[in-house]
Amino acid sequence: MADDNKANQKRYKCEVCGKEFGSSSNLKRHKMIHANKRYYICEVCNKAFKRSNKLMSHQMKHGNERPFKCYVCNKTFKRLNDLKEHNLTHRNERPFKCYVCNKAFKRSGDLKKHNLTHRNERPIKCYMCNKTFKVSRNLRKHILTYGNIRSFECKECGKNFTQKRNLNRQMEVDKSSDEKLYSTISSSVIWISDIIDTEISIRDIITFAGL
Repeated sequence: MADDNKANQKRYKCEVCGKEFGSSSNLKRHKMIHANKRYYICEVCNKAFKRSNKLMSHQMKHGNERPFKCYVCNKTFKRLNDLKEHNLTHRNERPFKCYVCNKAFKRSGDLKKHNLTHRNERPIKCYMCNKTFKVSRNLRKHILTYGNIRSFECKECGKNFTQKRNLNRQMEVDKSSDEKLYSTISSSVIWISDIIDTEISIRDIITFAGL
């Protein structure tokens, strides 16, 4: 009996959200919440409605209509969101990036097609052992396995390097040092020869050198 009384108390229903109230005054007070709100959105044109039945009657007007037109190529769409996605193809934006070669694409579908070309491709090569990888991050992990291994030895100075380019750089340094040393020795020999030719005494040489 108590349940019947509760049911009778809630006779006033909000046509916007369906919530029920026991008095018309409570319903009126509740409706003020919906005064500036629109809950039902049309998927085609994004127009909003307070009541679902209004939305349904509105959607019947669209039918096979394609009201959204691309200003670049004149292609038409049923929904505004479809037009927005299409517009990306006409811009310079390329938000979809290939993780293998970093090539960028305007649409996700184009990226998926491109990814098929990398299935058996391994373009990233290890400079130590020539092992190949599909992506650069796998190469970086591989390089860590070498630790402090140094496989390139300089025959001139005996130093070891992990990269051949560093070895080549060191060889250039050694070569330059050898050339400077040779030049210094040659200059010293010439200087001593000049001293001998001028018949300067040993005592004069010692005095000049500050010995």
